Amino acid sequence: MALSETYKAKLRAFEGSANYMYLDTVGVVTIGVGHALFAANDALNLPYPFRTYRLRADAPVVWSAISPGPLVLRDLDPLPSFYSPLPTPSLGIHVDFATRDQVRADWNTIHAKPMGHVYTWYRQFTNCWLSDSDVDALYEADLTTYWTTLATLFPKLDTYPQGAQDALFDLLYNSDLGKPGKWPNLKNSVAARDWAKAATQCQRGQIPADRNEFTKQSFLDAAADEARWNRRAADEIDFQDSRGGVHLRPMP
Repeated sequence: MALSETYKAKLRAFEGSANYMYLDTVGVVTIGVGHALFAANDALNLPYPFRTYRLRADAPVVWSAISPGPLVLRDLDPLPSFYSPLPTPSLGIHVDFATRDQVRADWNTIHAKPMGHVYTWYRQFTNCWLSDSDVDALYEADLTTYWTTLATLFPKLDTYPQGAQDALFDLLYNSDLGKPGKWPNLKNSVAARDWAKAATQCQRGQIPADRNEFTKQSFLDAAADEARWNRRAADEIDFQDSRGGVHLRPMP
């Protein structure tokens, strides 16, 4: 995989990163860095355990030695995983592994909520969450999966300039680019390595303008990079011609 570190950080910023389930802009239950959970079973089958809070059973609001002050469940953010379950209830917050029924209940709750809110709004309706390390692992696994799909869609992907690789990955991650018959004009421009034209064909709806601008600029950067490479290759060919040497092959 050849995604730039700059783009990987951008993708995380574009998608947001949530330990809990929320609705994305088209109403799909999502978790982590844009990981879709189309059905409750998708959440149940994640290879990472959900956690849940357990407060003192006889007090809806408690004073916690961990985080002093009155606490209610909906106000809490995920705690580090080293707060292990305790054998008996006591004052404070305890972290347990969530049951399948609890995970399913969270999915059903979020699925029933209206879409269109910022992802952090949905936190108040959830009880189950993934640890930061599990969110990171899920993100890395998704990057690998999407890259494999993108390389199948564009067999010459590794020869594309970095900007084109990043832009196409973003389109696959956040649109229906991978579906047959979708984005035909863009795919024709990619086949022709016309990155400047691709920059005019990559606009998506229902995403912030800065994300569309980033994708467009990535294609324009690819056009500039490939033009520089072609000029350099042409200069090398002219130099080799003058010396009777071997020609460099143009960029594939």
